[in-house]
Amino acid sequence: INSADAKKLGIHDGDLVQITIDNGPALRVRAHVDGGAPKGTVILPRLLSDTAAPLTVTVGEVSKAEG
Repeated sequence: INSADAKKLGIHDGDLVQITIDNGPALRVRAHVDGGAPKGTVILPRLLSDTAAPLTVTVGEVSKAEG
C-alpha cells in the first residue's frame, strides 16, 4: 500500500488489514507500506486464496483489521 494512503488510514507496515472486493469474502493480509505502490492503489498477489484473482483493476475497500 502506498505510504501516503496508509497514513490516511492509520495503517503501518506489518498491520493486519482487511480487503473487501465486490461484496466477496474479505481477505485479511499483512500490510507492506512503501512508496512503490501508486497512490490510491493496493497491490495484491494473485494467489491469496485457493481461487486465483483476475488480472484486472478492481475497486474494493481497505481497512485496518482488529486483532
